[in-house]
Amino acid sequence: IVSNFPSGWIQQTLRGDGPGLVYAAWAFNRVGVIPGYWAIGFNTRAASAVQAIRRSLAVVHRLKTQPIDAATLTRAVNATLVNQAFSEQSDAQRAAGASLDELYGVGYANAAQLPRQFRATTAKQLHTLANKYLAGKPLIVILTNKPVNYPPKKTANVK
Repeated sequence: IVSNFPSGWIQQTLRGDGPGLVYAAWAFNRVGVIPGYWAIGFNTRAASAVQAIRRSLAVVHRLKTQPIDAATLTRAVNATLVNQAFSEQSDAQRAAGASLDELYGVGYANAAQLPRQFRATTAKQLHTLANKYLAGKPLIVILTNKPVNYPPKKTANVK
């Protein structure tokens, strides 16, 4: 829903609504044995960074609060299934996936269940998950060669 070029909410918000603020935008998650994370990223000019951050946070708020229509949900499910199929092209990819599924405790045959599970996903379930996992204060990281006026003013001593 959030990151599927060109119709994902983050692409539409940062590239398609009003003046385009970014060169590229994406969202992704990283899972693992310990808690993972979900991230939004984009490339932009320092002068556009604050507005792009604000719009990104608005996308997160939208995901938690606004209805997800059937067409958007169907598009997202289909995109997820295609991405899953592409990630299982080789024997090595399938073996790695099965091994990780065993490690995570879901069983080596988990990948075969994913299409059914994805198709059964409802907008209400996505809202529940978004409100559960996107409830904390976001960590915002800005990498730039020019100053960005974004609160709070904290600097890290990097050696």
